[in-house]
Amino acid sequence: MVMVILGNSRTVLGAALGATLAIWLGAGQAMAQAPVNAAPTVTAVTVTAGPALPTAAFIQSVASMDAFEQRAGKISQLMGNSLEVRALGKTMADDHAKNAAALTAAVASAQIAMPTADLSPAQTEITKTLYSVPARDFDRAYITGEVASHTQALAVAQAYASGGDNAAVKTIAQNLIPAIQRHLDQARAIQGRIR
Repeated sequence: MVMVILGNSRTVLGAALGATLAIWLGAGQAMAQAPVNAAPTVTAVTVTAGPALPTAAFIQSVASMDAFEQRAGKISQLMGNSLEVRALGKTMADDHAKNAAALTAAVASAQIAMPTADLSPAQTEITKTLYSVPARDFDRAYITGEVASHTQALAVAQAYASGGDNAAVKTIAQNLIPAIQRHLDQARAIQGRIR
């Protein structure tokens, strides 16, 4: 079990991304070494949401996650073994492209500076890892990472929606929660079927 505790400092975002990186990398490395029928390395993710991130860090987190999910979704469309993993990858890529456009528009209307949507170093490392996971293990590694990252994203959005300091950005967070929950539910359902 992995526990990610989210708090209110800027280092928390890095720690949360680092924890997700550890989950993704750990899943990929464990899958590479595990027998084909072995259970996924990460069986549960517990996220305890603390105070909201500062507004700029929250916006950067969402922008970066949208960019990452688009890239990871495209990788899963290329490398996924099952139709449902490839379909989820397409859903992730498409939905996060729409989220990115909506975030940009909402932030502009709130007259807040929009950060660049570059991948973080951790996210860049995860995309490299996805390309290196053995083909037979890709689906489990991808889905395990999706469950972990969407669990984290849900906690971050819920924390900002309830405790953020900018009303317009709180609305953005509130609007993100149903899509994040839907993605998490989809990934968990697939995770339950992957052996």
